[in-house]
Amino acid sequence: MVAGILEKDNEEFVTDIGSTTFAVTYPNGTKKHRDFRLPSGDFSECFSLVKKMIPREEKVPRVLMTSDDE
Repeated sequence: MVAGILEKDNEEFVTDIGSTTFAVTYPNGTKKHRDFRLPSGDFSECFSLVKKMIPREEKVPRVLMTSDDE
């Protein structure tokens, strides 16, 4: 899923929010990263998968929160 995000067209952007950065290190050691200035909801499907890896006892990091968490 992140590979698709890294290839996402970055023509859209919002100026009054911070950026979201995706950084990936592949098994062969190569690295790739992209910065997006888009609402977190644009990445809600990906963030939902990442949230499943967080133990229930821990708070979800704010950077992963979307409108679904409100």
